[in-house]
Amino acid sequence: MKPVGTKVCFFLLVLTLACSQDEPAREELANSDWRVLSIVDKEKRSQLLPVYGYILRMKTDGQLYYNLDANNCSAMYQRNAEGIIVADQSCQERCCDTDFAVNLQSLIPTINTFKVTGDSLTLIGEKEIIFEKLPSCEGVGCQKNWEYIYLDIRTQTGTPVYLTKVKLVRKEDGAILYEHNVSEGYAGFDYTLIEDSFQKTLRNKRVEVSFLGYRNDLLLVNKDFVVTADCCHVSLVEGSLQVVID
Repeated sequence: MKPVGTKVCFFLLVLTLACSQDEPAREELANSDWRVLSIVDKEKRSQLLPVYGYILRMKTDGQLYYNLDANNCSAMYQRNAEGIIVADQSCQERCCDTDFAVNLQSLIPTINTFKVTGDSLTLIGEKEIIFEKLPSCEGVGCQKNWEYIYLDIRTQTGTPVYLTKVKLVRKEDGAILYEHNVSEGYAGFDYTLIEDSFQKTLRNKRVEVSFLGYRNDLLLVNKDFVVTADCCHVSLVEGSLQVVID
């Protein structure tokens, strides 16, 4: 019979090895921000692409957080021999989230395994959620002002142009980032090109967009820009904010 002390030492060794194997796995998930790239349904061979930015943050204490359009969610996750378990999800219930965000919220609790390849993370459950890794913004100090980038749109004679509808389109896939009517009696200049509600969408990316401006059904403005964002605010990379039309 082996001495009791030998058995205890062997048991502690097994625990130590298990922890040392689990910690790198957790570290590759935690302490990073992961932005959703797509939701893939392999059975239907379909893929959903987000219009807005959804960022997941997993911590080494087993907590995870992610944002929807208007709401934020949190949950607990745990590594096990088979993969990963997500439980106790809690989300705010303010109006209004898009169909993509509602789909994302419903899929997070179904996750049972994951795959990390370089800067790509795939969480696998009922469907696959594919993420890209972002540098962490933890500890970054941001000014509290809300950043707006405006367009000054005028005719060649300097008269402000009145538009009845504006639209911003992502050139990569034609996704509409926003589309709205302009209030009657608007001054006709300082149209908002982009503002900080798109910070998560644009963070650490250079995104080519087209600004479209209409008067009734007539397209008057069609200008291309490149926009981006850091951990705090959106900014303009390419394009003139002074727009002159015929």
